[in-house]
Amino acid sequence: MGRLEVDNNRAERAIKPVVIGRKNYLFMGGPKGGEAAAIMYTLAETCKKNNVDPYHYLADVLERLPTHPHKKINELLPYNWQPSQPVLEKKQNFTVANSLAV
Repeated sequence: MGRLEVDNNRAERAIKPVVIGRKNYLFMGGPKGGEAAAIMYTLAETCKKNNVDPYHYLADVLERLPTHPHKKINELLPYNWQPSQPVLEKKQNFTVANSLAV
């Protein structure tokens, strides 16, 4: 039996988000928009690599950022991040808020 796989599905799945977004990159609004998108993609992928849910990470960090000490900004990076309240509690609050909005 050969050592190489017959297809490249694994590689195709790995680059699928980039390929799907390719046309959207034309509408970033310029270089600053492209930089902002690159930062968001980087944060999301870093979260995934550190087993952190990107949605909950961003929700928590954006909530804490205005009052967080500037000298301790490294605490908010995905690989150092500790949620300010349990993720389950946030999910419940989010679900209740969404059901009230309907």
